[in-house]
Amino acid sequence: MCDAIFFVDTCSWLNLLKHVSQFSTISAVLNLVNSGELKVVLPRQVLLEYKKNVENVLSTLKLENKGHVKWVSELAKKTKTKDAKEAKKLSDQVYDKYVATLEESRKEMEVILFEKALEIELTPQIIQRAVDRGLERRKPFTDNKNSMADALIIESVFEYCCLSSNDVKHKYFVSSNTNDFCEDENKNKQDKAKKKVVHTDLLNDFNSLNLNFSNNLSEAVSKIFPGSLSRKVVEAGKRIAEAFSERIEPIYKPICPYCGTEVHDVISGTRYLYGEFGWVTECPKCKKRFMLVSNLY
Repeated sequence: MCDAIFFVDTCSWLNLLKHVSQFSTISAVLNLVNSGELKVVLPRQVLLEYKKNVENVLSTLKLENKGHVKWVSELAKKTKTKDAKEAKKLSDQVYDKYVATLEESRKEMEVILFEKALEIELTPQIIQRAVDRGLERRKPFTDNKNSMADALIIESVFEYCCLSSNDVKHKYFVSSNTNDFCEDENKNKQDKAKKKVVHTDLLNDFNSLNLNFSNNLSEAVSKIFPGSLSRKVVEAGKRIAEAFSERIEPIYKPICPYCGTEVHDVISGTRYLYGEFGWVTECPKCKKRFMLVSNLY
């Protein structure tokens, strides 16, 4: 019998691919699943969203990092020194290694998702409960957001927990999307770094089903399976989850992967939008938009 069941939201899977420090989390999850210690159970909605978004996420990651290589290449052309040529060669090698590692991590992830994980089929009951949440404006719905996809995910998790045996000690729903599933632990606190807890609209179901919540997969894995991940990986996972939750801007000046222009403006205001799975900014020169990758490694 497995020690834990993890239900992992789409954004948490894609966030792992966006940060090199979290590639080892993917490998650790696959090893735990293969050993029978961990079971991954996924709502069909998660699999559909992953298929819809993964190619765009990967192509944007490659494109943005290729922009840094292009910048080194342009610098090498201008200086025409031996050191510049070596720097260009090294940057090309680093990029090629990054892409190879990214693709390998993607393959491991898709083994988990499409070969090892148990899929929760959508049922009329799940759909109806999700619709009811929307009509009653209960989380994950809000007054200004249609969160039907998130509602289908969480109701699928609740359905599985209700119908399955209750002899698994640890059950975790993992999602970086704390805005839709959580609330501040103490709403009166002025501290910006408020602790996020399961929203009141969802809390009774979580408690009755003995279901726990985590906003990042590496921390949940480390908590249930000590020693499976390094402390450095877990701490990086925490910072990444906090950045995603609080919409913290990347702290470097991005370079447009299309034309090589450095974006000097502060990343704020209406020109800069938070995309579905990452920060999106607009190049001031070519006006094309591209996704930013945080350097929280």
